[in-house]
Amino acid sequence: PESFSTMAASTTTQRRGQRASNTATPPSTDASKPVAAATKPSLEEQLQRAEAAVQKARDATAQLHVWWRQHLFRLSLLVLLLCLHQTQKPSEQCIKNIKAANQYSGLEAIYYILNDSVVEIMGLIMMSSLTYFLYDESKPANFSEPLYMLSTSLVPMQLATYFQQPLVGCAHLVEGAETVERAFPVSVIYHTIVTLSCFFMNYQMTARNKEIKSVTTMRKTLAEAERKEAETKKKAGKKK
Repeated sequence: PESFSTMAASTTTQRRGQRASNTATPPSTDASKPVAAATKPSLEEQLQRAEAAVQKARDATAQLHVWWRQHLFRLSLLVLLLCLHQTQKPSEQCIKNIKAANQYSGLEAIYYILNDSVVEIMGLIMMSSLTYFLYDESKPANFSEPLYMLSTSLVPMQLATYFQQPLVGCAHLVEGAETVERAFPVSVIYHTIVTLSCFFMNYQMTARNKEIKSVTTMRKTLAEAERKEAETKKKAGKKK
């Protein structure tokens, strides 16, 4: 009997030990790790971040302008081909009228053909200047560029000639000849597009440069104020 009671008591003790070991213990937290306190950035750090942000915006704007000018350059090639097509019409019509008159040849005929194609020839010169102006996208879209100034100077001349010669061909050489209206020069329209595009590009870059200059000036002012404050404290310490 005594051995039986002893065995029962040991069995009960083992079961209790197993139950205690199977009981889940809550995860312990390591209180030894320090918690980083959030510190507010100083004014100098805020200005550095602002300067980096405006510089990034300026670089993005400059890259956008490069893509913009590349697109304008490709479009100018198409407009140049269209100007060549417009040049053919007055020449063909004038040659037709000269043949109908049957009294002009040589230099005189060439003179009439060129005189009737002045509007289109100026358009070709204008578009060639604009195309070469847009070719180098690394340069800023400066209105003082000689090529742009050349194309701009041709705009009033081309418009004046267009309104003076609204008809195509040399109809005045032949009585009762068919008259054809001259198409409006597409070079003038494209010149307006390029001018507006360059104006907005210059406006955006000027705004970005002003932002960078403002942040840089603020940083210099802050540095100067901190330097003066340090000198004041140094002088006050010497007096004590």
